[in-house]
Amino acid sequence: MKDTNVPVKRKHASEPYTPLGMAANDLISGEQALAAAVIQNAVDDYLYGKPEAKREAKHWLFGNDGDFAHWCDVMGIEPDYIGHMAKTFQHGWKTRRFGGHAKKAR
Repeated sequence: MKDTNVPVKRKHASEPYTPLGMAANDLISGEQALAAAVIQNAVDDYLYGKPEAKREAKHWLFGNDGDFAHWCDVMGIEPDYIGHMAKTFQHGWKTRRFGGHAKKAR
């Protein structure tokens, strides 16, 4: 079973930003840094992108083409965990944005 613990977000705004919120002193390989950036970009597109970018990111994050699973494997995290967190964050953002009531997805 893969480790589902992902690095935590920055504790303070003065800490340097790194992909997926990893601390700057976390030692990762170049391939892991690339994987983190690719996953972070897809999550950002899913949450904040224009409609076409959102659609493509959703297909990539939740489809079964294996590419997303590969990048998650490089990072040592479960693809379902990232998808769950993205959906959870999206739901929370919509709830805050629409005054406590989530807008129904179309």
